[in-house]
Parts: sequence; structure tokens; C-alpha cells
Amino acid sequence: ARRYPDNPAIFYQDRHYTYKEFNAQANRVAQFLIQQGVKKGDVVALFMENRPEFLFCAVGIAKVGAVAALINTSQTGKVLSYSINLVKPVLAILGEELIAPIEAVRGELDLPADAYTFMADTDTLKDFGQEPQGYQNLARILSGIGDANPPTTASVTKSDFLFYIYTSGTTGMPKASITNHERWLAAHAGFGHVISGMRSNDIFYLTLPLYHATGMLVCWGAIVAGPAAVVIRRRFSASE
Repeated sequence: ARRYPDNPAIFYQDRHYTYKEFNAQANRVAQFLIQQGVKKGDVVALFMENRPEFLFCAVGIAKVGAVAALINTSQTGKVLSYSINLVKPVLAILGEELIAPIEAVRGELDLPADAYTFMADTDTLKDFGQEPQGYQNLARILSGIGDANPPTTASVTKSDFLFYIYTSGTTGMPKASITNHERWLAAHAGFGHVISGMRSNDIFYLTLPLYHATGMLVCWGAIVAGPAAVVIRRRFSASE
């Protein structure tokens, strides 16, 4: 964001964001989390489909030194509640498009009543949406928070944990595999610089889910190496 502030970072539907705008929104997420008492090493559950807000939140969580649990968006019922409870999050950021499966298992989740934050399925920098009862409206809160880089970024090291990414477990339930900053940097350098040679005028069309290691580490890591732009698709469609 410092070297290429005006380069396009994200294209999604009729929206686009520069690296400066992307970083500013991620900073607001980080500042919100700090206000909520989230600290280095804490886990924040992120349950949202592919859209810019997913990346805003994932990077904001990383800026605090916290760990984003990237919940598989196809999960429902006991599998969903198991995945969330497994990593003991202190807060959950939930996309409007996935509120129904969360409400179906809310009574089973080991989260405080005030730990549910809602991100509307809109252009959230312009339209905050309407949160259901029992949720904090994250977009509205972020609009009133400054976009300065949080001081916590200075304490994050490459060995610190970054993401929980879920894989198929041997017991029939998902396994939360921990990824640290060093592994993301390896994908960033290896695929971004060495293999693909991403450049600042490249545009990468990403159809893979961002909750998956290939989408989040390999693809998006390589994109940032350019720094190139990503075109985010909500869901994969073979016909389109």
C-alpha cells in the first residue's frame, strides 16, 4: 500500500478498491478488534463467502496478530458448530449470506452473546445493511473508526500463527490446520515471484474459495507479490 497506493487491488462485481483503500479498511477492522479486546494469539472466526470484505477482515485480523479461522462456507449443523468451537474463538465475523446456518446452531456455539458481528452483503463502505437482533453491525462501526495502521503490526513475527484452515479429519469431522505467517510468505514469494512472476499490471481471476489454502495462500499470496489485482468471483461456475 505504501509503494503502490493507487494500484487496483480488488475487483468485485461493479466495485473496485486500490491498495490504499484496501489497507485502510483492513486497518479499521484491526482497530475494531483491538477495541473489542482481541489480542495477539486470539482466534477470530471468519464465516463469509468470497467478496472484498473477506480479505478486509482476514488482513485486519492478521494486523492484530490474531488468528483467523477460515470456516468452510458449505458447513452446516453439527459440522459447523464443531469447526467453530474447535478453535475457541473470542469473536466471530459473519457474512449476511451465512447468518441462517449460524442461527441454526447458535445455541451450540461457545461464544459470548456479544461476540457476533454482522457484515452486510452489500457494498459495505456505502450501505451498512440491517443487522439481525443480537449482532453488532461491523460495517457501521468501521465507518466511525480511523484508518491508521495499528501499532500491533510491529509485534507480529513470521512464526506467529495466521490462519486456521480446515481439512478433512480422520474422525469424520474437520481438522483445523494451523498456518503461520512464514508459510504465507513462502507462498507469496515462491508462487508470486519465482513461479508466476506477477507484475503490478497483472489481473488474476480467482474462482477458488478464500477459506481454502490454495485460494488464500497460493493464489492471493502470489497476487500481492505483484502487487497485482484480484478479480473475486463469489462462487465457481464451470459454465461461466
